[in-house]
Amino acid sequence: MEVKKMVVVVDDESDTRTYLYELLSSEGYEVTTAADAFEALKVIAKSKPDLVITDVRMPNMEGMELLTKIKNVSPETRVILLTAYGDCQQYLEAVGKGAEDLVLKPIKNKELVRIVRRIFEQISLTKPQK
Repeated sequence: MEVKKMVVVVDDESDTRTYLYELLSSEGYEVTTAADAFEALKVIAKSKPDLVITDVRMPNMEGMELLTKIKNVSPETRVILLTAYGDCQQYLEAVGKGAEDLVLKPIKNKELVRIVRRIFEQISLTKPQK
């Protein structure tokens, strides 16, 4: 059975949400967007997506806090964090909290698509076949 390949994109910048929606949709993923962490948590609780791609710096709730909440609500959901201000310490913190990767902005299409494909390959190997 085919893995559903559902992705939620969370970013307070509408241009980034639209860009990622178009990029990932063109790769065949089912993409939903959220403008903030609270909207994202509602979507995640309801749909249990395979993957969430979220910005680290957002108003009201930072991406690291959202990562922790996602893992509490939907432990199997994979998370990629996006940041324009990444460093080694932030990467280690993100991975330590359960993120799959920390991707630097500006986003490189090929790099992000490669990471997303790798995650879905891992998911297809670990999900039981129905």
